[in-house]
Amino acid sequence: MIYVITLNPRELRYAQFVGRVRQDEAEKKGSADSHGYDGENGLEVHITGACGEIAVAKMLGWYWKNSVNTYKSGGDVGPLQVRTSQKMTKSGRHSCLIVRPDDDDTNVFVHAWMRDLNHYEIAGYIKGNEARQAQWWWANPTNERPPAHFVPYTALHDAKELTQLFSPPTCFEEQSP
Repeated sequence: MIYVITLNPRELRYAQFVGRVRQDEAEKKGSADSHGYDGENGLEVHITGACGEIAVAKMLGWYWKNSVNTYKSGGDVGPLQVRTSQKMTKSGRHSCLIVRPDDDDTNVFVHAWMRDLNHYEIAGYIKGNEARQAQWWWANPTNERPPAHFVPYTALHDAKELTQLFSPPTCFEEQSP
């Protein structure tokens, strides 16, 4: 099942703030875009990612810790890694959840689609080791980015199941070192 989440103005401003802080920190560190991304607007990518994370947290009723500079250590929402993309590709197909070779097999990945800045669809989730199926391996993406597993939304599990698999995070959780 796909869940539609609307961010209210306060949530949107908060995501924009966190996205801007993430972009500023990346620029201060001189961090290059990852996985061959050569986008023109890193700020937009950071804001979209933060919006997707808030949408997932809101759908699950969980606390969002709005992390900065954590990269792949810990989750974006509790233990979950959130991947946010446009719903449709330029060729008119649904976008896939991308699991890269350096992603941890024990992570759980949630796919959020951005309809517009205020509206997100939560397409579902998959565990890292489940995503590594030969049928989803794309060795030569046309966008000149590195190979990865591209999991179709039809293969994802219902995101509401996550509330049964994990305890909701709280704002008092300690960060792992």
